[in-house]
Amino acid sequence: MQITQCPECHTAFKVSPEHLAVANGWVRCGRCGGVFEALLHLESDETSEVAIAHEQNALGADTAAQAVLSRSAENTDTDTDADIPPRAKREAATGSTTQPATSDIDAFHDSLLSFVPGSLRTNKSSTSDANAHANAKVAATAASNSEQVSKRPVWLWLLAALLTLTGLLQLVLWNRHVLVAQEPALQGLIEGLCAPIGCEWHWPQTLEAVQIENSSFTENADGTYRLQLRLKNTQHHAVAMPLLELTLTDERDEVVLRRVFQPQELGLKDHMPALRDARSTLNFDLDENLKPRVMGFRALIFYP
Repeated sequence: MQITQCPECHTAFKVSPEHLAVANGWVRCGRCGGVFEALLHLESDETSEVAIAHEQNALGADTAAQAVLSRSAENTDTDTDADIPPRAKREAATGSTTQPATSDIDAFHDSLLSFVPGSLRTNKSSTSDANAHANAKVAATAASNSEQVSKRPVWLWLLAALLTLTGLLQLVLWNRHVLVAQEPALQGLIEGLCAPIGCEWHWPQTLEAVQIENSSFTENADGTYRLQLRLKNTQHHAVAMPLLELTLTDERDEVVLRRVFQPQELGLKDHMPALRDARSTLNFDLDENLKPRVMGFRALIFYP
């Protein structure tokens, strides 16, 4: 007899040459079931005897433990059977048990899936009702407002349009001088608006906008006198043509003669366009008694 050891669980076995010849030396471990080649795992006699004794002791301990467990299981089964009701015992003996119907289980399962707490259903329903009520109220309010607007008398619209037109007309007439000055083409319109109501209009009288660029007073060869004048408008809008005051002085700068000339007498228009100048030349004669005394002149423009 020879001793071989399982390489998996290290269990030692006695094998004979007949055993080894059956499968060319391959054997199966009776403990773990592993298949191995016995000739490659042969051991000495002393080591084998110790291993075999150890294995026998282990097998004995396992056998004793299994016996104790078997007795405990029998006792437990006996105690359990004592607690089982007669009906359960009969069902166990006959192999039949009372199972609920499949349709009942499915119905119960569906009822669980479709279950919604009452509070949630109430809140959801209340919220939907509140939203629907609010939307209906808004729609009713909009419809009421639209109906009220559509029911307004036509004369109210006409009155509103008339008041708006009257306000615009008053604004135009109030600023008629500035409007015509900035846009002279509106002169005809302003005159047409002022004619029925008797309002007057005039060009803006902006004295600081008009400057005397050049002036001269000379005696002609025939004994008459000539006044030359050049005015300029420095503003970006038209202004009224100013009046001219001509003063003749003697050698002591005392006034000999003073006279005011209208724009028409100077051959000028009633207004000066924006950033434009105006030239005038005036010839006139003096009394023979005043001629010897005239030594100088002063020209002054003004608005009445």
